[in-house]
Amino acid sequence: MKKKKTSKKEKTFKVRRCQKCNSDDVGVVIGQEKKGEWQCRKCDWTGKEIKEEVLSEEEFMKYLDEKDEAEEK
Repeated sequence: MKKKKTSKKEKTFKVRRCQKCNSDDVGVVIGQEKKGEWQCRKCDWTGKEIKEEVLSEEEFMKYLDEKDEAEEK
């Protein structure tokens, strides 16, 4: 009897970054005039094109640990 291969899809996480300063402290602009734009809370950059990284669960956990360590300093 053959066993069926089950492919367990790995979870992925998206990290969005500012085009100008590479900060991950970005959010969507709310309002009529700038619909669909992103804004960096660190350098105040605004635009439609945002950097996006796709990380595995392991990479994302490492990213969060490094971010916490940097904020503690």
